Amino acid sequence: MTTTAARYIRRDPADIAPWAETCGQIRCLIEAKDEAAAEVHHVQIYDARLHYHARTDEFYYVIDGQGTMVLDDDEIELHRGVVVYVPRGVKHKARGDLTVLTICIPPAFPAVCWTTSTSWSELFCRDPRGSALQGDGVAGHSQGDSVVNVG
Repeated sequence: MTTTAARYIRRDPADIAPWAETCGQIRCLIEAKDEAAAEVHHVQIYDARLHYHARTDEFYYVIDGQGTMVLDDDEIELHRGVVVYVPRGVKHKARGDLTVLTICIPPAFPAVCWTTSTSWSELFCRDPRGSALQGDGVAGHSQGDSVVNVG
């Protein structure tokens, strides 16, 4: 890993330990602590959960593989070289054998929220390192939303 604060950041995904995330296995290449204009993640998609980001827009660039992506009520085809813009608040998940680069703006990676119910009545939220979030206002939710501790 090479980092020069004022000039550039160079990171190789092979040098970064992956961890399980909402979409699969993630390697954070550029993080909020780097004080860059965006966050950049290398993600191997598997068992992705339908989720959304309340405060982050996301770009997906398909590095390799093929599959589909659910975006609210639509489903689109994905293959190598495709770019998808996912505005904040859009429920989404990718399916298939995919390796993607995600670019998240703004860079302060907020909570990810997902559900196992079709009505979103049972909502799970956590920060990107797995800590459960609780309480009103989590990821833009108002009082009355069900935010469940996923530990």
